[in-house]
Amino acid sequence: MKEKIGKLLLLPMLGLLTLAISCDKSTNPTPIAVYGCMDNQAINWNQNATIDDKTCYYVTTSQQTSNAVIELYTGVRAKYGPDAQLKAQNIQNNNPNNVIIVNIHTGSYAIQKAGWPDYTNSYGAALADSAGMNQTKTDYPGASVNRYHFTDVPNVAALKMIAGDAYTVLNREGYLLAANYWLAKISPVNIGIATYWTANTRTLKVMVEYYYTAAETYPNYLNVALLENGLVGKQISIADTLPNYVQDHVLRTFITGQWGELIPTTVGSRLKKTYEYIVPASINIDSCDVAAYINRDMNGKKVYILSGKQRKVKK
Repeated sequence: MKEKIGKLLLLPMLGLLTLAISCDKSTNPTPIAVYGCMDNQAINWNQNATIDDKTCYYVTTSQQTSNAVIELYTGVRAKYGPDAQLKAQNIQNNNPNNVIIVNIHTGSYAIQKAGWPDYTNSYGAALADSAGMNQTKTDYPGASVNRYHFTDVPNVAALKMIAGDAYTVLNREGYLLAANYWLAKISPVNIGIATYWTANTRTLKVMVEYYYTAAETYPNYLNVALLENGLVGKQISIADTLPNYVQDHVLRTFITGQWGELIPTTVGSRLKKTYEYIVPASINIDSCDVAAYINRDMNGKKVYILSGKQRKVKK
């Protein structure tokens, strides 16, 4: 009988011990360290950070020269496409922090065809049409630099195909001259970008901060583009068909829509916009950049890109 009583007393004690251990775990969880910028005034502020890793950065408030934005209209079956892309890439290589390339696959040489990769998107046709690609007597590829009509700039001649319309498309020989012209201009706005990636939901968060150093009399629109690099596939060149051509800077989407988002242009204030985008599984986020640029709305046309900024997606 004594043995049974001892067992009966031991069971409640074990239960209490288990409860005590369980309560200790739930009320004293081990904190998870999250490193990041903890200043909510910074572009890359991480509201989940618990330890400041000294990575905060801010858009500059001093007046800067503009960055060049090259929007290149091309296609996998455009034989001069590799030459145009090389010319644009060389410009960026010489100005790695000040030149943005957006490769837009559109037109008859880019549309889906059996045996060929499809890099087109829903934005290309309207962009090319606005630039004048679909009104020209020349063939793809072509490019706009900051969506500017260069007829007033010596040695840079835009292909103006229809009288009275200020199209912006340039032939390949004009890319470098146009980019150098733009890189020498003073910009009325400075731009900074930060990104965060959440893998389990495939959510890309983009923070854009901008600062106007001079007044703008036209409405301004912010464009945020997702670009993918390292896409390998067939490409026609001048001499041959290249089976493993590498495409970089390929426009996948505008997170802000076709023509961007109307933004305030208050001089002397840091202004911020935040966007979230669910990235399709077909896009390799490890090879992606985000580009942000601001343009004017002039008589209903989204032209005259003031400046831009590009950053690799942060994992």
